[in-house]
Amino acid sequence: MAVSIDALKDKFHNPGSAELELIARYAMLPESGQRARAFDAFALTGLPHRRLEAWKWTDFKAALETVEASHHHSEGWALPALDHPVITFTPNGVALPAVLPPGIKLHPREDAQALGNAEEVPLGAMTAALSGRIGGMDTLIIEVTAATEAPLHIVTRGDRDETNFARVAVIVRPGATLDLIESHLGGAGFSSFLLEVGMQDGGEVRRTVLQRGSVDEAQAITAVVSLGEQSKYTQTALAFGAKVARLETRLKHQESGSLATINGAYLAGKGFHADFTSHVRHGAPSSVTRQITKGAVLDGGTGVFQGKFHVPRTIGQHTDADMQHQALL
Repeated sequence: MAVSIDALKDKFHNPGSAELELIARYAMLPESGQRARAFDAFALTGLPHRRLEAWKWTDFKAALETVEASHHHSEGWALPALDHPVITFTPNGVALPAVLPPGIKLHPREDAQALGNAEEVPLGAMTAALSGRIGGMDTLIIEVTAATEAPLHIVTRGDRDETNFARVAVIVRPGATLDLIESHLGGAGFSSFLLEVGMQDGGEVRRTVLQRGSVDEAQAITAVVSLGEQSKYTQTALAFGAKVARLETRLKHQESGSLATINGAYLAGKGFHADFTSHVRHGAPSSVTRQITKGAVLDGGTGVFQGKFHVPRTIGQHTDADMQHQALL
């Protein structure tokens, strides 16, 4: 039995206009227990706001008074793709490449997928609940079974649209490797991208991210990463911000001997807000994290960096972790 919009509203504390519009969009999607759990996790906070400690400096609720179309097209060009396979997400659907490099398989899923620990990532939970509106596809699963030679390129872009939500899950089999390039070019009033990476023993992912937006849109890019034994994850991100933009990485060392390198840079001009937030959990012994973020903020711009290493007392033995943030105002 479908849940009424009034019942959905009751899950939120004093929902604003933007949240009411998101509730209405969710009510139009097919019923699913997995989707409902993600939506309930989002409803606990609604759009994140400054009264939440982790969102003190990046207030999406204030920035999104309503969900409106952007007055701008996508910002600039995507990162060079050459002849690499490209996956493009737009508000009207998803375009998949006709040819893929050996070792990569795509599995589009129309049924909703569960999101673990959804309460930790409110905008990730929102995306998991609402991504089913893209061309009927809920989640694109990328399975990597071997060492790949050519990068895989993901582009998200709008054309003065209201929203653009997309969800991608990457499964890296033992010993497999992937170069993943992402270009998030805005063009929608509210865009949110959720990436889940599960790496098995000895796997490796090298992720490169470009974020660009305009001064009348909100952008969220959320990555949830789990590392297996002796696996390697390298992330390099460049952000120019938007009215409000957040690149959030939540990474867990699941098994021993894993290595994570998380690098980022931001340049925020007048009216632009760029936020890099990361949470790394050393949930296994002898795991290593290296992180450096650099930023430059011009007059009238806003740059945010938040980083946390969580090392459990009993299982995080021999952790080696280093974090740096260098900013120029």
